Amino acid sequence: MKSKWKSVKLGDYIFEINRRNRAGENIEVFSVTNTEGFTKSTDYFSKEVFSKETTNYKIVHRGEFAYNPSRINVGSIDYLDDIERVMISPMYIVFGTKKELDNKYLKAFLKSPYGLMQVKKRTTGSVRDTLKYSNLETIEISLPPIDDQARIATVLSGLQALIEKRFESIRLIDELLKNIFIYMFGDPANNPNNFPIKTLKEFYINSNEGTKCGPFGSALKKNEYVKFGVPVWTMDNILSNGRFLNDALLWIDKGKYQKLKGYSVVNNDVIVSRAGTVGKMCIINSNYERSIINTNLIRVRFGNELLPIYFVTLMTYFKERLIRLKKGSDNALTHMNTRVLDELIFPYPPIPLQKQFAQVAAKIERTRSRCEESLEQFEKLYIALSQRAFRGELALAGVPIVDKTIFPAGSGQGFDELSEIDVKTRHFPASELEQLIQSMGPIFYFQDLWDKIQDFCEEAPDYNKVKERLFSMLEEGNPLRFKSRECK
Repeated sequence: MKSKWKSVKLGDYIFEINRRNRAGENIEVFSVTNTEGFTKSTDYFSKEVFSKETTNYKIVHRGEFAYNPSRINVGSIDYLDDIERVMISPMYIVFGTKKELDNKYLKAFLKSPYGLMQVKKRTTGSVRDTLKYSNLETIEISLPPIDDQARIATVLSGLQALIEKRFESIRLIDELLKNIFIYMFGDPANNPNNFPIKTLKEFYINSNEGTKCGPFGSALKKNEYVKFGVPVWTMDNILSNGRFLNDALLWIDKGKYQKLKGYSVVNNDVIVSRAGTVGKMCIINSNYERSIINTNLIRVRFGNELLPIYFVTLMTYFKERLIRLKKGSDNALTHMNTRVLDELIFPYPPIPLQKQFAQVAAKIERTRSRCEESLEQFEKLYIALSQRAFRGELALAGVPIVDKTIFPAGSGQGFDELSEIDVKTRHFPASELEQLIQSMGPIFYFQDLWDKIQDFCEEAPDYNKVKERLFSMLEEGNPLRFKSRECK
């Protein structure tokens, strides 16, 4: 990556630290994750996973970095910021930085797409890729003046904080669906509403089409796949939260599809994994006219008396409560075939109640989709801004230098989501936008700004153009501060 600043070897500005707990002090044990950075091991693993003997553990002081050599390639690196010292496993690598290198800047660089690419190019290992400290030292990094390093970290950490909030919003939306299910139907293990207990085969569309295993390997060989055509769904199309991923990885031509038409699926069919993560399932919701399942899936097709969304939600979040399924030590299902599905028993609520749940689930899904769209746009913006930042292409003079990020995670500050608003297009001069921003005060909600813009203009400007102008102003150094509302 070409930059207007000099490129240096990271090893010239960092130094390894190997401070051990030889005195056997009682210091809290932490881990370093790619999402939360330094975090208490007992909080992250929900139990004590570290050794009782900690004299060989490493001690990290405030301002020092630590990373997991086997997981830094996914961003598991952080520096200690809010605590004086912690203890970590001996497997971690600890290092400090010289005064010419800003910690926030280095962290932003190593967790950026370009930084992660440099990390991955230097990992070694036959079983697990690891980054030795000696290889970390060879990473090249652009080194702007220390004040500009702080400004770049301020800009990127603001976007990163919002990305993290979007992930958390999506997690809470998934949790909401589970809680609503319990509210409407009760815990399946207790069946407090005394719903009748039914077997799944009672609700198939008919005895012949109710279930269908994917084609055997001999019916669909690897050399028969093509680059594009009719999609073949696999286990990878079933997400862990019971949602369908409408991105095909395998394809067959129309001629092969005609021969395998018996394995086709249509929207509202349920597909179930019988290999890998056994029992994982989702509802087909595809924009492809025709498609089939591969050998590791089972297709289930219901009649009108059981809604797929009820069954899939039940199995996604509560399958451990269905006592007739065989499970291994890790609580995963060990066996799945059409006979197991046929004999599956579960509480059966009345269809009007199922329909009410389906309506609520559809609203939740729309909210989730908006949050995912917002997340995708912010991730793209982060990639673009980080590339420009590390090349020295951002105007940084107006960005404040602060000890803490101006958008700390959980503070509620950051860019508001890109909501879906249909507006007419009109040129909106930067001077008008700046005047309105100045009238809003130092901190404001983006929606309040948008409402004011609409009141100010006889004909509303294009929403996306206004959004682009705001991001442009950030790049030019305007220290904008917005408050973020949850996805609506």
